[in-house]
Order: sequence, then C-alpha cells, then structure tokens
Amino acid sequence: MLEEIQTTLSMVDVRIRVERSPVEEEALHHVNIMINSVITEARNDIKRTAKLCSTLIESCLKSECKFQFLALR
Repeated sequence: MLEEIQTTLSMVDVRIRVERSPVEEEALHHVNIMINSVITEARNDIKRTAKLCSTLIESCLKSECKFQFLALR
C-alpha cells in the first residue's frame, strides 16, 4: 500500500508561480538571509538563536506592522 502511494506521488509534479512586487522580492531576500543566519548561529549559540527566533516570530505576529517592512529595515 505504501509503495503504491509513493509511486503515485512520485508521478505528481506541482508548480506554483508566485507574483511578487519588487518590495516583496527584496523583503523575501532579507528574510532568507535572516533564516540562514539563524541556522548558522544555532550551531554556535543556541540561547542567542532562541532569542532571535522569538523576536522574529513576535515581529510576524504583530498586527499593526507587516513583516516585509521589518525585514527591509
């Protein structure tokens, strides 16, 4: 049964095209840099990384501001 599902799923190819404005592209670039630095930093200082993750998550959850603008600062 599992092999049948795996075979079926291996034949599925889903492509999604996302239209982004230049500002959104720039914000995404900065967010990717932040994510990469979090991953790298986690190897060196887990407590500092946890604090950074909390800060980023809080920024995302604030209803009065958009994360993309925070990322561009």
